[in-house]
Amino acid sequence: MSEYFDRQNRMISYETWLRLIRDEKYCRIKKTKLDNGITITTSWLGMPTGYGPTGPKIYATVVRETNKDNSVTEYATEEEALEHHKHLVDTHTDPKEHVSRWVQIIKEL
Repeated sequence: MSEYFDRQNRMISYETWLRLIRDEKYCRIKKTKLDNGITITTSWLGMPTGYGPTGPKIYATVVRETNKDNSVTEYATEEEALEHHKHLVDTHTDPKEHVSRWVQIIKEL
């Protein structure tokens, strides 16, 4: 028997999971497209891919780079997933891109 969990880590039925997994707005937590062609997507899976100290791993972040294998990291909570998503964005962002974003923000002030 498989276990299924909603985004609040509460157990749900297979029927509820099946309905939620079809809802892209519910599943996609965050998606970031970088100027260097890398896309980082964090999603709710609802079905554990493993278990960690903070619970069942029901979230995943995929880093897609041109001509490279995708990397996948799994998490137990949405908070963990979002924190690592931000870390991955910072890690994969060209330093020049950080400067250009700040220049754009300053221009908009």
